Amino acid sequence: MLVVDDEPVIVRVVGGQLVARGYEVSEATTTAAALERVTAGGVDAIVLDVVMPDGSGLELLEQLLQLDRSLTIVLLTGAIETAQTVRALRAGAEDVLTKPVDLDVLSAAIDRGLARTLLMRSKRLADIEVRDPYGLLDDSAAMRRVRRTVDALQRSTSPVLIIGERGTGKGAVAQLLHQGSPLAAKPFATVACGARSATEVERALLSAVSLEAGASAGSGILAKAGGGTLFLSDIEVLAPSTQSLLLALLDERVRARHSWVPSHVRVIASTTRDLGEEVRAGRLRPEVHQHLGVVPLMLPALRDRGPDAIAALAKRIVHRQRVEIAEGPFGVTDAAMQLLVAADWPGNAHQLRLVLEDAFARAVDAEAIAPQHLRGAMERHGLGTPEPTGAEDLTLEAVERAHIAMILRRTGGNRSEAARLLGITRTTLYKKIADYGLEDPRPA
Repeated sequence: MLVVDDEPVIVRVVGGQLVARGYEVSEATTTAAALERVTAGGVDAIVLDVVMPDGSGLELLEQLLQLDRSLTIVLLTGAIETAQTVRALRAGAEDVLTKPVDLDVLSAAIDRGLARTLLMRSKRLADIEVRDPYGLLDDSAAMRRVRRTVDALQRSTSPVLIIGERGTGKGAVAQLLHQGSPLAAKPFATVACGARSATEVERALLSAVSLEAGASAGSGILAKAGGGTLFLSDIEVLAPSTQSLLLALLDERVRARHSWVPSHVRVIASTTRDLGEEVRAGRLRPEVHQHLGVVPLMLPALRDRGPDAIAALAKRIVHRQRVEIAEGPFGVTDAAMQLLVAADWPGNAHQLRLVLEDAFARAVDAEAIAPQHLRGAMERHGLGTPEPTGAEDLTLEAVERAHIAMILRRTGGNRSEAARLLGITRTTLYKKIADYGLEDPRPA
């Protein structure tokens, strides 16, 4: 809750009454301060005076609702003016009340508005979660490359092989490919190969694709619709008999001999392994790899997307939790964020989500998630955390230095590979290594 009035006495009285009624209240005595506070985030509702010393409260109302339409804003005025009230309500104000304000009436207006705020924000977050649950649309260099590839692949119906660690969003990318393809109006069927036995995978595959060849009655959604997209996750675990079945979908020569195979089925597969190595080890038929590996799509690990991507995804996860339960921390402290961006994240975005949901539950009475909430959560979910070393350096330079040092360690000092993962040129990397005094991990 933000109370905005140029009279400090009114701010203290109204703010104090709202605190007594269970609201968390901050204060501002100018429109500039109010705008800065809302822009910083964490504001759900605003009690705003119409007459302010550095501008109009009514104009500020319109400006704030352009920034965030879900805000609950109640205007306070010395006297009701019809034109002013109509303008405020049309702009999106919850109510316009006269001073001195009746606290019961004000609380009722705020509660009414907050119910709408929660509904709007929950829907907004749900839409984001459906569209981009893994933060794939962040602006890191690594994800810009992925988006360019996805944009190109969306225009075709060729098989695609998505390669990436667990938790990088392979299923979400498969959905994006389908939604932008000529088959978007057709079904999207998923078969999780890694979670089932060979017999179960074959049954699921036939059930999704075929109306015959042993499929159960009422199944075969892709055949019924005349095609669609079939997503096979963890393709590397397929049994030999299932691989033969898959070839019927991938090889047009084989497809022509089987009337039960729809003519327009796109196969998208995902793997966490090097399929070339699987072929060399005799676990995967070369023909399967040849058909799927024509268009490989590599997804970067979360740690390779850079500190900004980790921070943005972390803020979104915490905000979603806050909206869902209507209490708890508003964000993550700088010190805690430094721990997050320095971690290796072998489980990627999925692991980040689990860690932050755990930390959020333990910081429910705090304003922000701090290192003491985060360390235990990271350890419980398989991540070690560095021990505190007194005053932590929270500057952007320190975070960047730590991230570059971690990438150099991972690449064994290979600067070309490190520059590629960081999304910068080798010249820029050399300069940063010199500026930050980083030791070269390669042997002399």
